[in-house]
Amino acid sequence: MNDLQKQKKGIFGFLKIAVIFSSLICLTSCWQSSNKNYGRIIPSDSIATYTKDELIDLYWEYKDELNEVAKIAMANASLRKEMIDNNLTDKNICEISNKKHFSEDDWEKIVALCEKIRPSAIELKNGGPIGIYGKRFKTDDGWVSVSLQYFHNSAISAKYPKKGMEQLDGYWYIKERISEW
Repeated sequence: MNDLQKQKKGIFGFLKIAVIFSSLICLTSCWQSSNKNYGRIIPSDSIATYTKDELIDLYWEYKDELNEVAKIAMANASLRKEMIDNNLTDKNICEISNKKHFSEDDWEKIVALCEKIRPSAIELKNGGPIGIYGKRFKTDDGWVSVSLQYFHNSAISAKYPKKGMEQLDGYWYIKERISEW
């Protein structure tokens, strides 16, 4: 085999590797764009829609887990620091990227609750309550949003208006909002 044939063989080998590598990158990108999870614990297409009464029933069924996850999220200094550093008013803890802020045991509790209630968000509000939201839905009156709000103490509770909220238990409230959009 002469030098020219060796060079051609080397070039073709390199091109084969480049084509395989490019194909893998393309396939990975296509798979990620077709995956509907988008970094969430619960895929977007399986988020639950709750009426006010259904969310109240859900609260009573999962009261202990809801209290535990609310306390875990509110006590998390790392998550609060990220919110302050990035000037965020709220943070959805149902996003996989937030796993880094929690111990393995605490993260398992968050994931378990998300899998049970399938919320669109469990939001930690900066300096305020925890909000647990279902997917909004359309009625003849407009778009309905229903959420649970947890005010962890009376000072925080006094700071927020309760318009459209009904107290369920302790520091938990249910909120139903109807809007045109």
